Order: sequence, then C-alpha cells, then structure tokens
Amino acid sequence: MAFMEWEFNEGGENEGSFVATGKVIEQLRRLLAKGDVDQAVGLYESCVQETVGAQLWAEFTGASTPMKKSIANLFYRSRDYGRAAVACEELGEWSAAAKAHAASYQYAKAGECLVKKGDKLGAARMLEKAGEHRRAAEIYFKEKRVREAAGALEKAGDPVGAGQLFIQASEDQRAAQVLAQVAPGEPRFIHAVGLLSEVLVRMGRRDLAAQRLAAALPSGQQLQDKLQAELAYRLGRLMWEGGKAEQARTAFNLVAGYDAGYKDVQECLRALNAGTAKVGQVTDPFAPVDPTVLPSAGPRVHAATTDPFAVIRAGSPLEARTDRSAPAGQPPVADLDPPTLHMAGPPRPATTVPIGYVQRMQGYEVLKQLPIFAELTLDEMKAFYQVCQQVSFPAGAIIIEQGHPGTGLYISREGHMQVSKVLNGGQETVLARLPPGKFVGEMSLVDDVPTSARVKALDEVKTLFIDRQRFETFMFEHDLIALRVYKSFVKTLGERLRQQNAAR
Repeated sequence: MAFMEWEFNEGGENEGSFVATGKVIEQLRRLLAKGDVDQAVGLYESCVQETVGAQLWAEFTGASTPMKKSIANLFYRSRDYGRAAVACEELGEWSAAAKAHAASYQYAKAGECLVKKGDKLGAARMLEKAGEHRRAAEIYFKEKRVREAAGALEKAGDPVGAGQLFIQASEDQRAAQVLAQVAPGEPRFIHAVGLLSEVLVRMGRRDLAAQRLAAALPSGQQLQDKLQAELAYRLGRLMWEGGKAEQARTAFNLVAGYDAGYKDVQECLRALNAGTAKVGQVTDPFAPVDPTVLPSAGPRVHAATTDPFAVIRAGSPLEARTDRSAPAGQPPVADLDPPTLHMAGPPRPATTVPIGYVQRMQGYEVLKQLPIFAELTLDEMKAFYQVCQQVSFPAGAIIIEQGHPGTGLYISREGHMQVSKVLNGGQETVLARLPPGKFVGEMSLVDDVPTSARVKALDEVKTLFIDRQRFETFMFEHDLIALRVYKSFVKTLGERLRQQNAAR
C-alpha cells in the first residue's frame, strides 16, 4: 500500500521507520476529511505506539458527529475494537458497538448493546459467552426459549431451576440428568428429589423413583418438615402400587408421625390394613421453585390433584429483571456495519497535537491480509507482528525447497515468487507465479510434514517470515489469540477443500 508524503527523521537503511506523532494525527485528519479511509486505516494500524490511538481518541471526543463517524469507522476497520466499541456506543450505533465489543472479548458489554438494539436473543448468547448464564437464562425465558433458558441455568450451577425448565420444555431425560446431580446436604436437595421423582415416574422408572425417595429420607429419625413428609408419602404410594404393603405402611407411618392429618395418610393406612388398594386424592406441596433464592423459603400448598407426580406447574423459576433497553422516547438508532461516512468542514489545525515520534510497522499491511489473522484485533496483530522477521531473498534464491521440512510462513512484501513441482528428473513444472502480498508455507505452522513444492524468488523478494517455533511459543502463551487463529485455519482449509471438490 502506497502512503502519502511524510516528514521522516530517520535515514539510510531504516528510512521511513519513524514519523512525528503530530504529523500522523494531522495526516489522519486530512485523509478522513477527504474520505480516503483506506489510506487512513493503513497509516493508523501500522503505528506501533499506543500514543496515536490515545491522541485520535482525544480528537473524537471533541469532534463533530460526521467526524466522529469517520473516526469510529477508522477504529473499526483498523481492528482497534476497544475504541471502536466505545465510539459506536456514543454514536448510538448499538449493532456495531456489540460486534466490536465481542471482537475484543467484552461479551457482557456486547450483550448490553444488543439489548439496547432490541436483539434479545443475541444479547443472551453474548452473556453466555461472558459467563453470565443466569442473566442469559432470564432473557431466554422472557423470550419463551425455555430449553435455552434451562441450559443456561444448568451452566449457572442451578440444577434445580434447570430441571424445572427442562420439565416445562418436555425434556425429561435432561431434567433427570441435571436433577440427579444435586447431592445430599445441598440447600435444595429435597426439592430436586421431589422434581426427579415426578420425572422418573413419567419415564416409567418407578423403581428408580422409589430408590431416590428412600435415600432422601432420614434413616431412623423423625421427619423434620413438610417436604420430607411429601417424599415419604410419595414413597408409600409407590410401594403400595408396587405390591410392597409393609414398606408402604412404614413410609405412611413416618408421614403420620410427622402430621397425622397429612393429606389422606390415615385413609391409606386403613386401606392397607384392610388389604384394599384404594388411592384417593392428594395435595402436592411442591410449588414452582424459585432458583434465585438459595435456599428456598419453603414450599406452598396449592390445588389438589389425583397425580402426586404431575409435572411442575407452568411458571418462571426466574425473577423478572428490569429491561435494560433504551429509555422511553429515545429515537431508534441505525446500524453501523461499517459506520457511515459523511464529512463536512475542514480539519482542525495540527497545533493541538503534542509532538512525539511513532514507529511504523513495515509490512504490516500484508500481514493483516492473511485469512488466518482475519479475526484478530489491532492489539493482537501488533503483538503478533513482533513474532515476524524481515527476510530478503535475491533473484533465483530458493525460499522453500520441495521435500524438506517446512520452517515457517513467508509473506511477500515486495517481489515475485514462483511455485513449482520438481519431477524425478529434476525438471520443474510451474504451478503459480505469486505477486507481492501473497504467502507460502502456512501449513508448516501446524504440520511437520515435508513441503510439497519448491518456491523461489523471480526477482528480489522481501518477506515477513513467521518461524514455526516462534509461532508455536506465541500460540502457547496467548490462548485467546490461538483460538481465533486456529479457527481461521480450519475455515481456510475448509474453503480450499470445497473449491477442490467443486473443480473435480
């Protein structure tokens, strides 16, 4: 990319490496005023020091709205997502702000912006990425996405609330799995067993339901509360229905010892003693559990039902949270993807910018074009740039030799490369001639197999070289960057495979 005129303070071999900070800001103003965003982006992102970003942000805070849009666009396109997000928020461009926040790993902030945008489900997904699973569950439930709300509550460490919602979503298998995870001694263990017993009976596993109920009752002790009494009552019902009269009588006697008037326990005992199998109406004390309160304040008795294992009544296990959308009366905002550009008025004089010096990153413009780095932020790209080495080859030099272990990735800054296949007799079959900006050897970054072609310089070639060992060390030390780079690797390889299949 060719840049406009500069005033440099370095000469000789390093000519063009340094430029006065004030001159950079002045040049950025002029480029934005002319609408030359590509040039402005190339200049801004190639500056190593943070001072340029700080000075440009100072420009943003006092600029007109059109200039703010241009600066926001510059930040966004330069992958300076942190500043882009804040700038877009100030402009009310919630969609672009959310994308920028997400690109800089600020998923909770991205979720807040999407709420203001009105994209509630998108906000919930961002909140899940941020680890704020309960807030995500609240949004999912309000949007009637019960299954997603249940999954979010499970991730939030609330198996009882998750189980209740899985029941409402008719996901009995999932409900049973999460409710079974609640261990004895946990605050709502009894609630979990009560819900689980209903699910297991409905799944046809009355034997497992009875085992769970029996294990939850105190051994050799009196029942302590109505929840335990309900579990013992359910156990008695299951034992009675299963033809185990003595075990049913034991369970009902536990209930009667706690409360002789509990439900129809006296009628059940009389029927058992008489050898009959009468089952009357019962009252289920298991009201919908509110998982936002730990432990629960206690059960509530409600309408009678003929089925003590009926599915938990419909209702939210989550407290409604205040809507975080924009205040009433606020005008709707437009998307910014990317920000729109409308310039007006001349740039301000450069005398407001302190003088300093900024180092330019030579060859950065070709590095950022690589597909494997497409998702990295500006700060991440600057960190990655430090891994690169400047390597030159004279005309005719072998850059990569066929059949030898690959050493790394070469990105051509200047000059042309030729890719060829070397046959058994030593003849070469030319496969491609690559202009500046192209790259070779990327597979050697992730695979230790010999190279499949020869690459040589057709004229003097200046490259950015990423050594495999330095790449692996950097990836090991920067796991978030590694996640994005390897994800892009997979996408790139997948696209190549699709193209090859289509060409057959």
